[in-house]
Amino acid sequence: MSTVTAPLSPSGIGHAPIVGRNHRTAGPRAGVDLGRALSWALVALLLVAGLLLSWLVGSSVADEPAPAPVTVVVQSGDTVWELAREHAPAGMSVQDYAMVVVTHNGVSATALRPGSVLELPQ
Repeated sequence: MSTVTAPLSPSGIGHAPIVGRNHRTAGPRAGVDLGRALSWALVALLLVAGLLLSWLVGSSVADEPAPAPVTVVVQSGDTVWELAREHAPAGMSVQDYAMVVVTHNGVSATALRPGSVLELPQ
């Protein structure tokens, strides 16, 4: 094992000796640079894969037009809950769809007026 002493500082006080390496190999190891490069390559690959996947999914969803809302004339005795139960899209709970109907039409869930027209989004 060799011992190399670093040059003296301007104040004349030397630095601690570097033990176990000679001065030519005291820099960063090549393996660290390769590992860092591989890490960046993996990050770049994942980023490109994510962008490609989002483009593929986005283009297939955007190609399908949204179904037109169903228009309903409120009858005496109709409730938002009944309308939501009859027209809720597959996979959506009746409670969630009732909130969509109320919000979309700006009506009160407890005060529907007969003859008013509601749009039921699909």
